[in-house]
Amino acid sequence: MNNFSIIPTDRVVDVGSGDHPFEMANVLVDLNPDDNKERGGAFVRLSGAKIVKADIHNLPFKDKEFDFVHCHDLLEHVDNPNKACSELIRIGKRGHIRTSTELFERLYGRPYHKWVCRYENNILIFKRKPKDFKENFGDFFDRLYRDNIEFKEITHRNMNLFFVEFEWKGKFEWKIEI
Repeated sequence: MNNFSIIPTDRVVDVGSGDHPFEMANVLVDLNPDDNKERGGAFVRLSGAKIVKADIHNLPFKDKEFDFVHCHDLLEHVDNPNKACSELIRIGKRGHIRTSTELFERLYGRPYHKWVCRYENNILIFKRKPKDFKENFGDFFDRLYRDNIEFKEITHRNMNLFFVEFEWKGKFEWKIEI
C-alpha cells in the first residue's frame, strides 16, 4: 500500500516519523527525537523537512493544514486513542495509518505498546493490550526476520496479518473496545 495519491505541491506531515520517516513528508513530528527507547533505531531527519517536537494528543497545527497525514506505527503507543485519532483528522484532509495487530504483539511483543488494533467494517478498533502478553519472543522473531530471507519474504507477503493499514479521506472511524 504505497501508491499514495500525493502531488508535489501537497503539504505532507509524518506524525511519529521516528527511525523510518515518510520520504514525501514536508514536516516530521516526533515527541522525543533524541530518545530511541520506543523505536527500532535512531531518529532520522529528512533533508528539507521541518522537524516539530510535539505530542500526537495536541498537535500544534491549524485545522486541515495538511493535504496528507502519514501515521505509521504510532497509535499502538498512545495514551488516548480518541484524542490521537481526532488530532490526525483535525490537521489533515486525508491520510494513511498503520498500526500493529494482536498477532504482531504476540510474536514480536513490544513492552511499550499499549494497544492492539484491528480494522473491521472500515472501523479502526483499539483494544488495550492484555496484561498476559508474553513479550519474550520479540528478540527471537526480530533475529529471524533480520537473518532469514525466507521468513522475511513470508512476512512481507502477509503484512496484513501483522499490521492494520488503511488510507482515509476526510475522516476515519475508530472505537475503543472494552
